[in-house]
Amino acid sequence: MTEKQRKRKHERRIAHHESVSRPRTLGRSSYPKVNRGHIVSAVYQRNFAIDDQVMVHFVSDGHTELRNVKSAGWRRAFYRRIRPHDGSRIEDIEASLSELERDIKPVFDEIVGGAELTLERKGALAQFFGIQAVRGPAFFSRRRELIDEIVASLDESAVMPSALEAAGGNLEIVQQRVRDIYTSTTAQFVTMLGTGLKTAMLLGSMRWHILDFGAPLLAYSDHPVVVWPAGIHQTHPFATPNFGPLGAIEVRVPLSPELAILMTWAHVADEGRRVPATPDFADELNAFVISQADEQWMHRPGRIPPVGVGSFTPLSRAFEHGSYSPAYLGQSRRRATAARLLAGVAKKKLLGDIKIAYIP
Repeated sequence: MTEKQRKRKHERRIAHHESVSRPRTLGRSSYPKVNRGHIVSAVYQRNFAIDDQVMVHFVSDGHTELRNVKSAGWRRAFYRRIRPHDGSRIEDIEASLSELERDIKPVFDEIVGGAELTLERKGALAQFFGIQAVRGPAFFSRRRELIDEIVASLDESAVMPSALEAAGGNLEIVQQRVRDIYTSTTAQFVTMLGTGLKTAMLLGSMRWHILDFGAPLLAYSDHPVVVWPAGIHQTHPFATPNFGPLGAIEVRVPLSPELAILMTWAHVADEGRRVPATPDFADELNAFVISQADEQWMHRPGRIPPVGVGSFTPLSRAFEHGSYSPAYLGQSRRRATAARLLAGVAKKKLLGDIKIAYIP
């Protein structure tokens, strides 16, 4: 067998086609009106709640309230879409997200209850956290910034003559029309779902550790998924969320008051069982989860979770082998396979089944 053949055989082994539940395009003409759009889902928040109650801290003024999960982590009509053909309003995006949340609940219950991280559970969780990473205000804000940059760079050479003619030769009108198209609610939510599913492919392709703190030490926020870019060796907690797991040294997300998931690109099989973690790592996790909160951060009622201060290095320093570093990423076959899988769907707006890199 040649080296090329061995490489292909290896790639076939680690590329595993995993079908998981995904946000479905629903076909009804109308849906129940939803005024409270949860940017962090209630089913996730229940992992932290006692009798559906969580303690909510408000970023703006620091005050706290005990709230039901139904009234925590939401924005008014956040996922309400305006149909482009007639201007009517529809709640199909909210309904689609609700389908995903309903399907993930038993997986949450199993993992929090002590079940091992099987490939099926990992696939479902990856999809949930892939969508969660992009369903909050930070993603839409960053997308609008990118659109503004692109629109501002448009000149007459980059515009179709027919579009310029229809605008009476006025380039500013063309630019505004382009901006309106890409910032419409339909375009925004299609991008959100498509990006979330592609993010899920990458998260599912990473190596997972379930960190067990053995006590209710962890907080969450309305932006709970923390992506640590590979180019940053040490930093104070991020003020705003980062996106793009492919360029990250690690991704981390709290799962319950006692559990968190740490994801890396190490070319080693997942840690299927829980990995003990000491309280000082909870300080670090909470610092980043809270720092990138938009309006609220939350925790189980009772003791306020510890929050670290200062500058930190990635958590993977303590849970991966000594050679794991930004330089390692270029050699990671797990990451290279994930990059190829992503490239294969890069031009697709929405995905069907999700492929993830699988290391036996």
